Amino acid sequence: MDETNDPWRRLTDGDKEAWDEAVTTVFGRVRVFFANKVSDANESNELTQRTFDRLLQVRSNYTGSGSPRSYVLGIARLILLEYFREKQRDPRVSVEELSVAAMDRRPSSVLVARVEQRLVLEALRRLTLDHQIVLELYYWEDMSDPEIAEMLECKENTIRGRRTKAREKMREVLKELEAGAYPAATSMDLDKWARGVRGQVGAGERVG
Repeated sequence: MDETNDPWRRLTDGDKEAWDEAVTTVFGRVRVFFANKVSDANESNELTQRTFDRLLQVRSNYTGSGSPRSYVLGIARLILLEYFREKQRDPRVSVEELSVAAMDRRPSSVLVARVEQRLVLEALRRLTLDHQIVLELYYWEDMSDPEIAEMLECKENTIRGRRTKAREKMREVLKELEAGAYPAATSMDLDKWARGVRGQVGAGERVG
């Protein structure tokens, strides 16, 4: 792509038209990021708006290097952490180490038809928030380890280890959830199940 026509590159010049274009390209992806982490659709919409308000405030910090997707979703993650900290109201608790299910007992707002898809969504919500984020970025955004590491501000090796642990835990949670009612869970293709949910979570253009 010609960088002079790339809205993300032109953001650094304070180009308002580029900003509007860039927001359009990533809007759907930010909504997807919040979809399975916030149970109320109105709250999800509010967090999406907060993300773009924050991006507008800090867009001058974007240098044009690295992945635009990592930069934008990194802001969305900060907004999400602020949201759960507001709800938790205990500074001694690290929300990253809690699960969405523990912080919000309401079911996911994402509607899916297949049993295994519902199991996947619920299992993800029972992982720690950091583990849930890593797996959803990997399965639903096809983000590479360097991109995820950039977003979470950690090393690539950390991301690989975190994803391995998250997958192991997710298999355990899926077995607990199905509790004999869905025998295929014991021999399931986790990658196929998780990626199969992607199209149901939300729509939007990919960036980066």
